[in-house]
Amino acid sequence: MDLKININFGLSIILKYYYIFEQLINRNLVNKIFVSIDRDVLNHYRNDSDNNYYQNYIIFLKHINIHSRIIIENSYNKTYQNICVNELSRVCHIPIKFKLYDKLIYKNPIYEYDYVTISTKLLNIDNNLYEKYKNILFNKLNNIGYKVILLGEKRITDCKEYQIHNTYSIYDDLIKNLDNYIDNTIESNNNNNDLESFMTSATILNKSKLNIYMSNGGISILLCYISTNIVGLINTNLVDKALLDKTSYLHDCSNIKISNNFKDFLQNIKVE
Repeated sequence: MDLKININFGLSIILKYYYIFEQLINRNLVNKIFVSIDRDVLNHYRNDSDNNYYQNYIIFLKHINIHSRIIIENSYNKTYQNICVNELSRVCHIPIKFKLYDKLIYKNPIYEYDYVTISTKLLNIDNNLYEKYKNILFNKLNNIGYKVILLGEKRITDCKEYQIHNTYSIYDDLIKNLDNYIDNTIESNNNNNDLESFMTSATILNKSKLNIYMSNGGISILLCYISTNIVGLINTNLVDKALLDKTSYLHDCSNIKISNNFKDFLQNIKVE
């Protein structure tokens, strides 16, 4: 039996789908899997009128794919079945797990010295709470003992997806308040998914002493595929339950600390 499926966008979501595809192939539950990315959904939520996001996601999928029986289509096929990744996991009886993928990172480090990272993009995090605790956050980062590498976007370009998820950037706050930082950000979310930029960021995250984020977005999932040194703040009402389930990790999770409140999150920001 062949599976023909349209998948949703987002690099972290694509990695979830791909893990399930691998298991279906490895267990011989399907013969071939034909994969198309839902162009209409992408255009609706990301304003992808110039087609850049779409093409970059195809390039990304082809880059990580090592199975000849998983065929990545070059264009959107509306005849394929649409099914969200969590539903696919349920109907196939394959729980979503996180696996370190070597093909996501470069062999050589981007920076030769030790550092920590922080993501500039906040998603589904109450802005009032951020304003209340931000000075404690800056103090923590200034006293952590390592350079702080900024990753993410300098500014957020308006789109429907980010309106729904209360998305904003703290880039300006970080560069004003941090004493020892390296700026590795990009200009906006309009150009954040090309393969080279992704692999550069992924390599930085993989080699980091600590990766800090405040988001229910893709970074919360993506980090689980490339790092074991994670401190995260999430909105429990919206969280992907796999993030709080230690059995979801196929690699060491002793240094993965995910909180649902600012006080615990701030206490976890230390390099052990």
